[in-house]
Amino acid sequence: MKRLSLALAVFFCVSSARIVNAEASELKTVPARTLTLKVPATWKQKESTSSMRAAEFLIPGKPADAELVVFYFGGPTGGVKANIDRWIGQFKKDGLKLAMLQGKCQAGSYILVDCQGTWNKPDGPPFASKTVPTPNSRVLNVIVVEEMGDEKDYYFMKLSGHEDVVGDQVDALREAIGADIKSEKKFDLESAE
Repeated sequence: MKRLSLALAVFFCVSSARIVNAEASELKTVPARTLTLKVPATWKQKESTSSMRAAEFLIPGKPADAELVVFYFGGPTGGVKANIDRWIGQFKKDGLKLAMLQGKCQAGSYILVDCQGTWNKPDGPPFASKTVPTPNSRVLNVIVVEEMGDEKDYYFMKLSGHEDVVGDQVDALREAIGADIKSEKKFDLESAE
């Protein structure tokens, strides 16, 4: 009887794990203006709160949910270097872990800026400049350069939350934009515009 109980317990644990993994690997296609994303079915799309937000997602996790926002501003965006400097500046310098990569993706190219540490998380409207120091944070900022012949469009993605939750979503974020990981290499901020 004990063997049967143990066998059933193992069966149900393995079956549950397979169901969770299947859900995590299922993708759904989501348009974000002209950009097409393939995101995990577990990411819950939210209604955009601004015309500058092309898409928003809640990403379930523990100890807290993470958020992905896809921004599209149109027109001038302040330059790649200025945006990256601002993102890095949102973190306390002490204990900051930083990685910058670039590569090719389905839309054209991307730059990934991975910041981990104590994030001065925005609190309230952007122009209020209020922040809350939030330790154990990780923010993945991605600039997607959509190349259409001689024309270029820029999308800015921000995946933010607890370092463990965001860390579990790094590959899913790359997959969402159709990143070619083999083309990925270090990004040199000093050579940026």
